[in-house]
Amino acid sequence: MTPDGTARTTTERDVAAIWCEVLAVNHVPVDQGFVALGGDSMAAMLAANRIADVFGVEVPQHELLDNEMTVQRLAAAVDRGVFFSFDQDDELERARTR
Repeated sequence: MTPDGTARTTTERDVAAIWCEVLAVNHVPVDQGFVALGGDSMAAMLAANRIADVFGVEVPQHELLDNEMTVQRLAAAVDRGVFFSFDQDDELERARTR
């Protein structure tokens, strides 16, 4: 994180852009929680869907509603592959049908 709370990695920038979109704000500090920024269950659903579209991973909505979930933490989890990847599922399905 930079001193002004802006994103420092591509993933952080992309997650922040998604949060700005669903929360209808111009800037999201990467160290502030989703709920603290105004996120609710509808915004969490929209954000989870956009994250799935952009990153190909499924983030449970309750993860976004956790008061500790920040752009920084979510981006790091996406980069580490903590969440279920659609690509991994496709590989598993292909392996089963061989």
